[in-house]
Amino acid sequence: VRNPAAAAPDAQIVLPVLVPFYGSDPSELLRDLARCAATLDDAVEIVCADDASPDPLFGAAAIAVAEAVDGTAVTVLLAGRNRGRSRIRNLLAEQARGGHVLFLDGDMSVERETFLADYIALIRSRPVGIAFGGFDMELGVDDDPSHDLHVWSSRRDHCLPAVDRQRDPAKYAYTSNLLVRRDVMLACPFSDAFRGWGWEDVDWAIRAMKLAPIVQVDNPAVHRGFSSAEVLLRKYRESVANFEVLYGRHPGEVERLPLFRAARLAARLPFPRAMLRLLEATVIDRFRILPMRLRDMSLKLYRAWLYRDIAARAGTRGGETA
Repeated sequence: VRNPAAAAPDAQIVLPVLVPFYGSDPSELLRDLARCAATLDDAVEIVCADDASPDPLFGAAAIAVAEAVDGTAVTVLLAGRNRGRSRIRNLLAEQARGGHVLFLDGDMSVERETFLADYIALIRSRPVGIAFGGFDMELGVDDDPSHDLHVWSSRRDHCLPAVDRQRDPAKYAYTSNLLVRRDVMLACPFSDAFRGWGWEDVDWAIRAMKLAPIVQVDNPAVHRGFSSAEVLLRKYRESVANFEVLYGRHPGEVERLPLFRAARLAARLPFPRAMLRLLEATVIDRFRILPMRLRDMSLKLYRAWLYRDIAARAGTRGGETA
């Protein structure tokens, strides 16, 4: 679905904004982006893709916004089947026009009216291969008490200034607010080897850094897609296979991760199932009586305990890494 304002085939698109979504309503983000684009003289195209969400209302909402937006090119693609987090982004990049592409997640929003203008200014001020703009959070971000741990953890671990993120740029190259030169993206697509949730962005960043440096900038998008503690634990369980793929591809880089070192320590300790149950109970904390810092630490340790077998096999294959 393409609205009447969509740019002509021969239009010179300065910045295509690519928004894949699955199981979330991107309407607020599309309205925010259209508001930002309305302040620009440059041609901006917004292309979003519903990756076969289970609820068709999400795609319908995106189409309604695209048709209602006046003066901004918004295109909505509806996938007939689920392509997955990697493939849907690769398809969007292949269809994009312009020297750079900007990825955002559908469950985000944008507060700064200069959000797109700042990225365009960055592109024109110096050569940029890859840039990550960072995250921000709304005040009173989420009134659902089941999301309190995710909100607390995100504010502490992810909403960091660029100067802090630049110390480990590949760690902070999430696909939600990622600017990439299109030729870099086409030469280094996201890998289909990763299924479900987790680690495909880390794999991509490790490979992409060989083609272009990652620059951390302060141009945040607002993080809104929060989950309950139970959902976070489920995602971590789903991520085990992807972590093993990541380790198989980049053993040296993975072994330097604090998470891997914790998993290696966990592999030496007894009673793994009992420890997982204890950590899970601490994370969920149904009565919310435990300090948030303890629950957050338990969430990180839970992930390490899930990966303990991968770390143990790694030690068997290659010996201990100093």
